[in-house]
Amino acid sequence: MKRVNDNIMIRSILFALFFVASNARFRSPIELIGYVPSPLITEETPYEAWIRSGKPVIDDVDWRNVNGTDFTLEAKSQFVPAPCGSCWSFGSTGALSDRIVIRSGGIRFDISPQGLLDCGEAAGSCNGGSHYLAYQFMTKNGMTDTTCSPYRGVDHSNWGESACSSRMCRICNRFGTCSYRAANETLSVKVEQFGSILGVDAMKAEISARGPIACSMYAHADVFENYKGGIIQDTTKYPGTTHVVNVVGFSKSKDGVPYWIVRNSFGTYWGELGYYRVEIGKNIYNMESSNCSWAIPDSEFISLLKSLRV
Repeated sequence: MKRVNDNIMIRSILFALFFVASNARFRSPIELIGYVPSPLITEETPYEAWIRSGKPVIDDVDWRNVNGTDFTLEAKSQFVPAPCGSCWSFGSTGALSDRIVIRSGGIRFDISPQGLLDCGEAAGSCNGGSHYLAYQFMTKNGMTDTTCSPYRGVDHSNWGESACSSRMCRICNRFGTCSYRAANETLSVKVEQFGSILGVDAMKAEISARGPIACSMYAHADVFENYKGGIIQDTTKYPGTTHVVNVVGFSKSKDGVPYWIVRNSFGTYWGELGYYRVEIGKNIYNMESSNCSWAIPDSEFISLLKSLRV
């Protein structure tokens, strides 16, 4: 499936953004290094701050271990309980969930990928989708967590003539009685700001300053599909992108090879407990030349989470 997002006007730049997910091809209409911000951005971005400062970008960041604290959620599988091309949903919710942990000081709120499949039709389906449009959807509608909207691997896990937003959260009691609640009647997070980045320096600046990001990449290479561990250095040229993943950090090996730390959505049995490492600066699997998306969770929601923590 090929998903095309045309004519997104942002900060006087009019161009087409091609976001893709499973079984899609990507052709970038323009090479733009840096930020592609949304109209919601109200402050200087980390990349803009880095350019202004003239300082070198940090070379070692791993949000799984910040002074002994893990600010990330575990790797999940988009294929269980049913195979679904929902990497865009896992990518967008995964990075945003990590940022909630970061901004709240350790509180975990696992945003529901199924909720996006149920209600975010404009962002995608089991045939692929856009991590950028997922964040756009969440600016207006918010999203609940996996405790009341568990992953089922289908485009629509429920049906009703009411608005989908009124069925985002399904709750049941000990008597077996179940009912739906709207997003505004339960814990749900909205996106406060979101945007896109492109290129190694912009990726590093964003990750080091605010947390993991969602990126497109090509996932049909034999080396990737059969990955067991180590740093991927496959420089074969592949056509576009087919998958969305989370870049949670970057570092260097003992022999000086720089690499991205990436969380996949194939389950913890795949790769390095669901993660993989890939060399930086070689545009392997087209990840560094494709748009990555970032989002900031709503500040009021973070305050609410903190108030509820005992």
